[in-house]
Amino acid sequence: LDELVRMLSKVYCNTSGWEFSHIVSKAEQVWLAREIERVPAEPSGGAQRALLHRLLNAETLEQFLGKSFPGHKRFGLEGCEALVPGMYAICQRAASHGAEHVELGMAHRGRLNILTNLLQKDPAVLLTEMDETHSDYHVGDVKYHQGLSSRLAFPPDEEIEHGEIPSQGNRAPGLQGYELQVALTPNPSHLEAVNAVVVGRVHARQV
Repeated sequence: LDELVRMLSKVYCNTSGWEFSHIVSKAEQVWLAREIERVPAEPSGGAQRALLHRLLNAETLEQFLGKSFPGHKRFGLEGCEALVPGMYAICQRAASHGAEHVELGMAHRGRLNILTNLLQKDPAVLLTEMDETHSDYHVGDVKYHQGLSSRLAFPPDEEIEHGEIPSQGNRAPGLQGYELQVALTPNPSHLEAVNAVVVGRVHARQV
């Protein structure tokens, strides 16, 4: 009984809250409850440091852009910086399960951070685009419409971040990690327009 109390306290009395009783499907509620109550293994010190590093990168970029370009429209990620390490973890898991390509579509908010800290866009290029008065690019507000395609390599020391990794993943040359091509589709001001574009790009790769 003591072990059960400790486990449930760790799940329901910790720093995360769960709200899913409004979901209509009982099967979905049961699945969520089962996944939530499955206490994950404690990540290693290296995995925790890597997660913190990505989180700090996301927060630092937002703070720097806010202070350096206070009058610029940029659709920052403040309050949702966990999106960056979360997307990294999703891509890492997809690569470990054999995925070769990921197509992303997203709204404006957080796009500059995803481009820089996930898709590895050169920060110098981003800053040049932000500095409209001294930029040769003259992109205006298009900087948060832009997309990018990058090949991500996940180093071997992060393979066990979420447990044992299947062996069918795409091994990176010269590494024991994995590689994955990730593309963020450019998005116009009409945000919902990107949905059909992403579906079409995925379907084209599948057939």
